[in-house]
Amino acid sequence: MDEKVNLKTLPAEIISNIVTHLWTYDYPYCATLSPRWKEEVERVTFRHINVKGDWHRLGGMANFARIVTPARRAYVRTIRQEIEGPANKAVQDLFKLLSGYDNDDDNQNNGRRGSLHLDLYFCMLAYWINMMKSELDLSMLSRHQIRQLPAVRCVTGLTCRIQNYANGMSCVAAIELAMRMPHIKRFHLLAEIGYHIPPNHREELARFLDATGYISQARYCKEVVLWLEPDDDQEYYLSQRPSYLNSLGFDPLGASLRTWSHNLVSLDVRGVFDGSLFWPSKFELDAKMPDSPWPRLKNLFVKLVVRTPARDSYLTSETLGGGYTVPCERTLDPLFESWATALGHMRVLEQATILFQPEMPPSSWNLTTLRCAIGFQAPSISPHFPRHFDVENLTENEMRRPRLIFRNMKGWRPKKSTMEKLHAVGRDRFPGTHMVELEINEGLPRRSCSYSCFDRGLDIDGLFQKLRCGNPDLPDSEVQLDDKPWY
Repeated sequence: MDEKVNLKTLPAEIISNIVTHLWTYDYPYCATLSPRWKEEVERVTFRHINVKGDWHRLGGMANFARIVTPARRAYVRTIRQEIEGPANKAVQDLFKLLSGYDNDDDNQNNGRRGSLHLDLYFCMLAYWINMMKSELDLSMLSRHQIRQLPAVRCVTGLTCRIQNYANGMSCVAAIELAMRMPHIKRFHLLAEIGYHIPPNHREELARFLDATGYISQARYCKEVVLWLEPDDDQEYYLSQRPSYLNSLGFDPLGASLRTWSHNLVSLDVRGVFDGSLFWPSKFELDAKMPDSPWPRLKNLFVKLVVRTPARDSYLTSETLGGGYTVPCERTLDPLFESWATALGHMRVLEQATILFQPEMPPSSWNLTTLRCAIGFQAPSISPHFPRHFDVENLTENEMRRPRLIFRNMKGWRPKKSTMEKLHAVGRDRFPGTHMVELEINEGLPRRSCSYSCFDRGLDIDGLFQKLRCGNPDLPDSEVQLDDKPWY
């Protein structure tokens, strides 16, 4: 005999599974079925929240406080706020709101602490600035103002995306915000298109890192992502080449980040750097490295634009006016010598990568020039990760050995002493094994595409299918792409 299913009395696990497969327009109806259905619907609805805190829109934070009641706070896992106006007022309102979470007994009992990620996007549209400049307070978010903010202990992850300086935000201010969150575990600082750090701001950031030692002394923070410049802004890098060296002859920001990273488990850095990011240069007279500088570091990813802090280039051009794709031994050798020395002191390292963004004229951008890299992988790491080393057809013996992978380096290798250091990393970390070298120079389909699509890991084939607009027979050459990141 068939029994009718009573939706109101279903187990909570089944209700939760059903809700995750519903369309959003079904939520209001389902929330009225019973208190348990209402709870599951709200758990999904309030998990990720986008807040419009613009200066020209009223009630951003006020509406958030009104809708996300104390009972619903326990469901929130991500808060993303776009700050398109002055940063000082928006940040003050946000911290005032979040400070109430720390005293919320319901949130603590439901596991609120340890699960909230804050994603802040600082931007300012130029036409708003020109039209409404008289109405905007564009003063910088000062260190004094940040220190007056209440401490927020419920946030364990912070992402700051900075598009430009127009709304008074800087890299130093973003790190100061992270310091107001004592339980933070992940910190991401991402420079968007249009944001470039001037030389004096790099020096300011280096001095700040040296003075605070924040990450190296932080109790919880173990994962840091620092994209300090938009490395896919090709037009800027082809025309602007300022020197970032100090009076002693080294890059102070690279040296500061090296010290800053000693207590991390994962580090992702992108921008303009040289070997001082990994190991002290001969110009750092007072630099001293501890016996075990990176006791926990497992993942190290460094993405470099072609130019160096000394206005030189890591890659050169084969022809006049062509793209910068040929390895330059003069600048690469000291870079990889420092990298190899640092890897020898990372006792639990699982993977390390240096990826170069070749400088190409916009008409020549294609997928074959976007993956120029050298990396180390421990035997436990999948050959398909990271995506820049998607190695096919590895033998079982190669899978069990540490790997040194060269991708699109045109046969170039570091000098002999550096290669010996790299092979020693494999022998010392994995006794009884030998490093295997892999060369990847395969030709990929030459499809015109913006670099932001590739870098964010988008499935290119899936992108083309979407852009065919229902025409499966449309050739790839006729598919129209623009510069927007499709994700």
